[in-house]
Amino acid sequence: MDPFCKAGVLCALPVLKYMKNQPRAEDSGFLLFTSSGCRMADEEHIQQFSQGMPSPAVFVYTLPNILVGEWSILSGWKGWCQCHIVQGADKNLILNAVERHYKQGNEAPLAAAWCVVEPGHVEAFLFICEKAE
Repeated sequence: MDPFCKAGVLCALPVLKYMKNQPRAEDSGFLLFTSSGCRMADEEHIQQFSQGMPSPAVFVYTLPNILVGEWSILSGWKGWCQCHIVQGADKNLILNAVERHYKQGNEAPLAAAWCVVEPGHVEAFLFICEKAE
């Protein structure tokens, strides 16, 4: 598992357990926002490619949405997801996406995450949103 997925998984473990135990858990969703995506895995893949044949174990992590796949594997969650690659943490963008989710008639809980991993720098947070009664 690459550093991006490790940070995202550690951040999400308590939330994944909560989401899995919700009624209609299959209707819940995840919004992932990142500015780094899988850049470190991409760079390692490019380096390995220039030295010969790159490892498939690195290639799989060259997709930023692989983090959501890791969440699904670990928790058995089968809901929907969106992965947004953006220039920087923008709380308004995240909140607008959450609001749009509920305006479309969705009732189930939603988890929104920000995860950035760069050499010497890690940011990760995740929060749960639920529609007010």
